[in-house]
Parts: sequence; C-alpha cells; structure tokens
Amino acid sequence: MSNNKWIYIVFISSCLISFNPAAEAQSSWSPGDTGSVRFRLGLFEPTADSNYWDEKFDVWTCSGEDFQDFVWGVDGLWMVGPTMGFQAGSSWYGGATSQYYRDWVDDAGRNISHRTELTTWDLTVAAIFKPLRGSMFRPYFGIGGGLLSWRLLEYGDFIDFGNDGSVVYGTYRDDGTTFMAFGLVGLEFLSRNGWSFFVEGRWREADTSLGGGFGGLNQRLDLSGPELSAGIGWNF
Repeated sequence: MSNNKWIYIVFISSCLISFNPAAEAQSSWSPGDTGSVRFRLGLFEPTADSNYWDEKFDVWTCSGEDFQDFVWGVDGLWMVGPTMGFQAGSSWYGGATSQYYRDWVDDAGRNISHRTELTTWDLTVAAIFKPLRGSMFRPYFGIGGGLLSWRLLEYGDFIDFGNDGSVVYGTYRDDGTTFMAFGLVGLEFLSRNGWSFFVEGRWREADTSLGGGFGGLNQRLDLSGPELSAGIGWNF
C-alpha cells in the first residue's frame, strides 16, 4: 500500500475519532433539550379583590366567577442549560357578564341591567426550571413578569342617583398597561416524535388605578387571578 493511502487512512481515522465525542453528545440529545414552541388554551378567573369589585358586588348581581372565561396563549422556550431556560410569551383573555341592580327595578318592575367586559393581553418573560431530564414525563415550574394591557367597559342602563333617580343609558370605559408578576407549575408528556402535551397552572398578580369613564371614584382594579390550561408543544 502506498504511503499516500496510509496517510489517507490515518487522516480519516483521526477525523472519526475526533468526531466521536460529538456523536456521543448527539446520541444523548432528545427533543426539548434546545427549546420548544407551545400553544395553550385554558380558563382564567379574576380574584376580584379590590374596591372596584367590592362596590360592584354590593350593588349588582354578580361575582368574580361570572368573569371566568377562556384564555389562550403562545410561548417560546430556549434552554440555556440542562434543566433551566428562559421563556417569552403572550396571552389573551376576555370575560363578560350582564348585571342587574340588587335592590332597584324600573317603573314597570323590570330589572335594570348593563354589560361589563374585561379584556387583558400580556407580554411576559420567565425563568423555567425542568429538574427531570430525559424522562417522558417532565414536571416544570417557573417565575416571571411582564406588561399587562387591559380594558374595562360597562354599557347599558344605570340609575341617575345624582339627579332625579331616572334610568339612563351610559357607557363607561378605561384602559391602560400595568406591570404583572406570575408563577407557574406544570407537567408535560413528551412523545417520541418531538411533540408534547402539557397541563399548566399559573397565578398572576396585577392591579391598577381606574380613570377614564371611572375617573373621580378613586378605585383600584384587581387584575390578579388563577389560570388553568392545557396545550401542545413542538420541541427541538
């Protein structure tokens, strides 16, 4: 065998040896070790623990449970270590209910009602921890914060107590953006083809001062509450 062929064989062998650790590392990789894109759908219910909600529940027939409604979101996770990553996401919620005065009716004995709508949309970042690596079932938890945009709208019939007590149609609205903090805990099942299914619980903390159509009432609007959701993820 010529010297050139020996040189060629030694060169190929050296390349295979040098790439062997990379091949071993590649073989230990599993979907989700780099990151994931997740879509979730669930329910959110405001805790309604502020003077705006207290005054509303005293006068009108409603509760925080009446504002329970769907929330949907999307999150992108990038792992920076075997068990830790950073997640950016966004979610949207819209809850509404019709309300009636508890103690008053109109001249014909009919309920005096209006509609209340609460809408929120957020942009968040969080640190995520996945303590079990390599398991098909992976619990995880995280903590984060972000910006929460909100809109509160009331429209319908109201009693004009400051005038003659007549029933008038009115529209009251305010919106804005505030800071929020949240924590989450979940469990995901990872399939062999890279897709995963998960259930997740979140709790967010946020509140704001009301102005706009509610100006002058010196009220705080509590936007905190629990979220329970399920979804699918694509892991890479």
